[in-house]
Amino acid sequence: MSKPFKQLFKSYRICGYLKFVRKVSYLVTTNGHIARAGRCVMGCGCAREARDRFPGLDRKLARLLAEHGNRPMRLMRLPDGSDLASFPVKHHWKERADPDLIEASARLLVEIADRFQYERVFLPRPGCGNGRLPWPSVRERIEPLLDDRFVILSFQVAAIRSQKGSTP
Repeated sequence: MSKPFKQLFKSYRICGYLKFVRKVSYLVTTNGHIARAGRCVMGCGCAREARDRFPGLDRKLARLLAEHGNRPMRLMRLPDGSDLASFPVKHHWKERADPDLIEASARLLVEIADRFQYERVFLPRPGCGNGRLPWPSVRERIEPLLDDRFVILSFQVAAIRSQKGSTP
C-alpha cells in the first residue's frame, strides 16, 4: 500500500474519528472490465491499492460484475468493522471516466448508504485521477445527490511530493 493511502486510513483512526462513527464505508473507484484471467482490472489509484492490500479482491469484484453489472457494490468487511465498496467510474479501464456512470453510481450509492445505515462514506474524487475528468465538472454532477454523510477525499500530489522531500 502506498504511503498516501495508508495515511488516509490512519489519519481518521489517529484522531479517534472512527470511534464516534458507527457505520463507515470506504469506496474504491473501479471500472467494469473483467480480464481473461477472471479478474477485474484494478491497475491504478485506489483500486490498485485495495487490490494489493486485499488479495482476491479483483476476483471477487469480477464475480460480482458478472452477476450484477457495473454498479456500486459492497465488496468486503474490513478488520475495523467498516465496509469496502466499489464505485464505478469507467466501463473499460482504457477509457476516460464516464460522467453519466459517475452520476448513476452516486445515485445508487445513496441507496446503499440508506439500506446499510452508513453514517459516514469516504469517496475519492470519482473519475478525477486515471479517469482524467476535471473535479469541478464531476462535483457539479454529484454534489446535489450526496448528503453530509459523504466525505470526498483528495490527495494533493504536491503535498505528497513535499513530504517525500522532493519538489512539486
